[in-house]
Amino acid sequence: MTYVLIGDSTTDLGYRYMRKHQVAFLPFNYTIKDQEFFDDMGENTDISLFYRNMKQGAAIPITAQVNVVQYKEFFQPYLQDEKDVIYLCFSSGLSGSFNSAQIAARELEAEFPDRKIAVIDSLAASMGEGLLLWDAVEQRDQGADFETLVEHITKRVQQTNHWFTVDDLNHLYRGGRVSKTSAVLGTVLNIKPILNVDEEGHLIPREKVRGRKKALIHLAEKVEQYIVNSEEQTILISHGDALEDAQLLAEEIARRIKVKGFYFSQIGPVIGAHSGPGTIAVFFFGESRKL
Repeated sequence: MTYVLIGDSTTDLGYRYMRKHQVAFLPFNYTIKDQEFFDDMGENTDISLFYRNMKQGAAIPITAQVNVVQYKEFFQPYLQDEKDVIYLCFSSGLSGSFNSAQIAARELEAEFPDRKIAVIDSLAASMGEGLLLWDAVEQRDQGADFETLVEHITKRVQQTNHWFTVDDLNHLYRGGRVSKTSAVLGTVLNIKPILNVDEEGHLIPREKVRGRKKALIHLAEKVEQYIVNSEEQTILISHGDALEDAQLLAEEIARRIKVKGFYFSQIGPVIGAHSGPGTIAVFFFGESRKL
């Protein structure tokens, strides 16, 4: 190919998928007790251990956006190798990384005037971003050229549906997604929020249910309600070290509708630092993100 397809570690697809499908990925970083780590999508990081440490009250991970220099250093070798770059970025509604990537692209285009760089805002997180990349890989492998693939991904952004629930509201409180009162009362009353990602790439609380099982059923209902052409879709489910519940969700979805298949993956440390252990998220294509 004359271009390289690039994602980042927040796609949560796992390093095996990225290596198998020849997708480059930029590892986002996080810090625990002043020690910096890179999210390598499970290649050398024990993600289950990361969540066990969170459950045991170890230091809270801190994340930061990727800066311009990091992006330039990552993109530059491909441009020097006479490859164009298509980069699918973490939501601008959740991080300033997209802005950094755009600045880096403009500076590199001045240095490499014969090369093309497309930075696409996924307006997505975790395997919502991953679903877009999954779809892009299929299009690339069918022979899509640079312009066709960029147009296709851009169109798909607003068709990407994300629905998820968390097991511990305190992680959302620390990230400013719910109030302290909601976190405390929700924990006492066993309230589980149902959230999604809106058209601008923000996390939005939509509903509240009592109990884990009801939350999983609610997620399956959202898939049934909003999915289009379900038999042609592979449903992506990510989880915060909660594979059994992820599988239960898949069974509930399969009981309701026919789908092509399911793909499971752990939520990596960068997203998991904000969502916490026990998070369950489901991703699919619908008509749009509008409710």
